[in-house]
Amino acid sequence: MKTKSQKLAAKRGRGRPRKPDVLREPNGRPSRAKEDPRRVAMEARMRILGLTASEALSDLAADNLGRLHLAWRRDNSDGISADQYNAAERYRQVYNGWRRAHLSPGAYYEHSGTVGAFDPDAYEDWVKRVEIAYLDARRAIDEAQQETRNGNLYAAVQYMLEMDQYYPHMLGDIRLVCNALYRHFFTQKRKDGTL
Repeated sequence: MKTKSQKLAAKRGRGRPRKPDVLREPNGRPSRAKEDPRRVAMEARMRILGLTASEALSDLAADNLGRLHLAWRRDNSDGISADQYNAAERYRQVYNGWRRAHLSPGAYYEHSGTVGAFDPDAYEDWVKRVEIAYLDARRAIDEAQQETRNGNLYAAVQYMLEMDQYYPHMLGDIRLVCNALYRHFFTQKRKDGTL
């Protein structure tokens, strides 16, 4: 004999069968779109940005620095190299951590499942580490700016790294910034002993 909960579970499992090969929204409803949105986005990237089909499908095509790296991969002259791209991404992580430490609404916050236990001492230590990392990165940019008198590296950092806007006349400056950040993040020993 089935219990009441077993009967309800069996009843919920029944229902109208889904139509195969129907585009669906993320919530599971059938979509009214005529085409797959991913395909539309890929075709738009190909048409507007001049990317190939494989480049348009890449995650790198989602932001300006990624597209600059794809351009460098294509012909090694325009864009930024892999090391420069990695240094820029590392700076973006440090900058986002700094914004999170200052409780900025523009920061990207990861949703974590920890609710409840909050350690103020650990939080203060994290804020101090983030501040030091950010100030060290800015110091590396300051040194690069002092070495390069004919460019505005601060504007390149603000617009191309922090705000993710593309300005072709700042390409040389962003390369210099990325070189300085690469030297800072990946080639020098850090004060705390890590790379």
